[in-house]
Amino acid sequence: MAGAEILSGGHIEPRGLEEEMRSSYLDYAMSVIVGRALPDVRDGLKPVHRRVLYAMHESGLGPTRPYKKSAATVGEVMSKFHPHGDSAIYDTLVRLAQDFAMREPLVDGQGNFGSIDNDSAAAMRYCVTGDTRVATATGGTRRIDSIVPDAQPGSDHDVDLEVLDRLGRPVPTTRLFHSGVHPTLRLRTHQGHELTGTYNHPVLCLVDMAGVPLLLWKLLEEVASGDRVLVSRVARASRGAVNEGRAAAGVLAGAFIAEGWVSERRAGLNNTDPDYFATVVDAYDRVVGGPRYLSTRTIASGSVLYELDIHDLSALRASPLGELTGRSREKRVPEGVWSAEPTVKRAFLQSLFEADGSCSLLPRNTIQISYSTCSEQLARDVQLLLLEFGVVSAISRSQDRDELKVVV
Repeated sequence: MAGAEILSGGHIEPRGLEEEMRSSYLDYAMSVIVGRALPDVRDGLKPVHRRVLYAMHESGLGPTRPYKKSAATVGEVMSKFHPHGDSAIYDTLVRLAQDFAMREPLVDGQGNFGSIDNDSAAAMRYCVTGDTRVATATGGTRRIDSIVPDAQPGSDHDVDLEVLDRLGRPVPTTRLFHSGVHPTLRLRTHQGHELTGTYNHPVLCLVDMAGVPLLLWKLLEEVASGDRVLVSRVARASRGAVNEGRAAAGVLAGAFIAEGWVSERRAGLNNTDPDYFATVVDAYDRVVGGPRYLSTRTIASGSVLYELDIHDLSALRASPLGELTGRSREKRVPEGVWSAEPTVKRAFLQSLFEADGSCSLLPRNTIQISYSTCSEQLARDVQLLLLEFGVVSAISRSQDRDELKVVV
């Protein structure tokens, strides 16, 4: 009877779905406008203004203290009070420092904070190491220290380059800053992905807030063991027609990295697959040219080994393979592949795995594809290159052999 009384004592009001959605959305929109977008009549500040000022106060940034990088303040606000991206926080910080935007500026800014003539403020700065790669809108992935090769510490340089943001969207880049030498931290995930940057570099993390998963920005110095960090796996689309010559260069580079060798006087490659070997020889003739020697021999397993031997390296040194040299432990993905369009990178990966990759059938009908190498740099390069096509892999180290394995 008690349950029946409770059920019968309520009041049910039927409402149409459209009407309910309209009223709920308007209520939410008004709460956002009142709570976030409109300044408070008491002091003219929005919530994000208060968060910036409070974070600066907590960091000890008073009028008697030295200046601090804007990125440090933005990271502090983003990690503790306002996990909605860095752009809105930095724009707020800039406005608080503009004497033409505020009757009484609340922040004393040092540097370029824009002008009344609509000149934009300088970008905030948190730094990565020079070997960090930047994805460009043309499909290449350049080292950041190669954008302005002769940049000196403490210098700014004008650049005209479109890069991809974390969502894969092209955005213009106009300035490059060389901040000099600073202490850095290196973050490495369980799967082997790495990030090296300054202590205030923001990292997007997946955190548990009262049982609810939430995306939250943390400073690199705040990331701890057990945290979950996000890795962009936005596949990059190919643009324009496929250049067969450049694709052949990708095939050839993958073959020489996997099965080839280049010394001071000679170079060569061998493989037991006749079809693949013929493809590589054809690519060599198209991309490099010059004299080369072909031979075959039977190895101990009974398989026929097909060999390509080059004695005169003049044509090879002048080709895209010219940068290949060194021992197996020094191998890495060539810069010519990194700077190329996605079709060349795809051809490189296909050739690399075709030459020296392996495929295994695991329990529960799981297929594992892997590539083994004794070069740590090559393993990390291949992992990063796979990620450009949306393929997530892991790096594992063999227990009985001194090699690393990139596993998909």
